[in-house]
Amino acid sequence: MVTKVNLKVFSFTRGSTGCQAETTSQKPTTKCSNPNRATITLNNFDLSKNVIVADIAKLLANNNLSRNQPGTAPGCMSEPNDLDCTGIFKNLGISSGNQTQSQTFFSVK
Repeated sequence: MVTKVNLKVFSFTRGSTGCQAETTSQKPTTKCSNPNRATITLNNFDLSKNVIVADIAKLLANNNLSRNQPGTAPGCMSEPNDLDCTGIFKNLGISSGNQTQSQTFFSVK
């Protein structure tokens, strides 16, 4: 049995948005309105015994990679109105609005 697969590209960029700078090559002059950062805490990690696992399946869980929100760039480009980022940001532990998220992407083995 042969299965035909339509491959599409899903791009993902995790970066700060809503930043103000005089030019695109300069650092922002004010805080970005969407820093898109998370604090990752890995309990019981021993540098001499453990490794940190980044699980791509857990990063992409609960995301529909076969569709793109109309009017947005393909994939997730970290814009606050791009619903294609919602699940990925949640899995990374990036807070959305006033909601604090627990990340699932990194683990200790």
